[in-house]
Amino acid sequence: MIDGLPLSFFLPLVVHALAGLTTGITGVITFSRPKQSVRHPKWGERYLWAYMVVFLTAITLSVQRWPADAYLSLLATLGYGLALGGYTARRFRQNPLVWRLLGKQWVIAHIVGMIGSYVVLWTAFYVDNAHLIPGLKQLPILTFWVLPTLIALPFTMLSLFHFAPKTVSAVRGERQSFEEKTDDIIRRKGGDMRKQSFAIWFRIVSVFLILFGILYVFVGLKILPVQRNVLVDWESALYGALMIGWGATLLLIGRIAFQRNDQELKRALLIGLLVWLAGEAAASVWFGVWFNVGVDAVVFALFFVPLLWRQATEPANLHRTSG
Repeated sequence: MIDGLPLSFFLPLVVHALAGLTTGITGVITFSRPKQSVRHPKWGERYLWAYMVVFLTAITLSVQRWPADAYLSLLATLGYGLALGGYTARRFRQNPLVWRLLGKQWVIAHIVGMIGSYVVLWTAFYVDNAHLIPGLKQLPILTFWVLPTLIALPFTMLSLFHFAPKTVSAVRGERQSFEEKTDDIIRRKGGDMRKQSFAIWFRIVSVFLILFGILYVFVGLKILPVQRNVLVDWESALYGALMIGWGATLLLIGRIAFQRNDQELKRALLIGLLVWLAGEAAASVWFGVWFNVGVDAVVFALFFVPLLWRQATEPANLHRTSG
């Protein structure tokens, strides 16, 4: 025992703290290096190795204090997954499999993955240690779940605006003559570039929404500063609001998909429905709410049948529009 902690917990804790400090420092160095230099990917590789140690030690520590520290295991997995994905997107961007998955958008995956992993690192640190820091322990816990993301979002958008268009232009330039490339740049300036930037913005916000959804699935809304006597009623109201919003989205997007017979849009609807209902059914099985598993299956069938029928009986046409 050291300071009241068993050796099996104290030693990984020390390694975890040192690895976390190393990751934080190497992250800053990596982000500050010129992106076209050799030192940027070298420091990125060191960042990834340090993050791997953080991930392994966090899992070791959280298992010993399960389920109280289960959220730390989730954050460690999410953070290291983002770092590994961001590193892979750049390091293996010419690999056929990576190119098929990401194509010219590898730079977006790289930026979002690396910055996102750094955000998760500091989110986990403050959520777990803010109560030990004078001046911070008075703040609501929600502050430390949200604030790192809000701080990083402008830097993420700035990086995407600065680097993503250049990467796209560079890839296109490999297949164009100098004159064609110049004409293309002139033609795409202004509205097209703005449209691309807003599309990237929309994707990033959507990804963050998915990540917070995953967090709430595993940790629950009890981590938020809400009184326990209103938590269930509040969760019910939130679930109802989500059902209304999701239903409105299906109604509007589904109308467009069937009007245009847009097979790609229909597939996207099917995937979204599957993710929603499969996740809900899995949670229902976990908590033993079996009747809801049947409800989810019926709801999926009600949506799946018309989408599948249209795909099976009408010719595929991704771009045809009708009045």
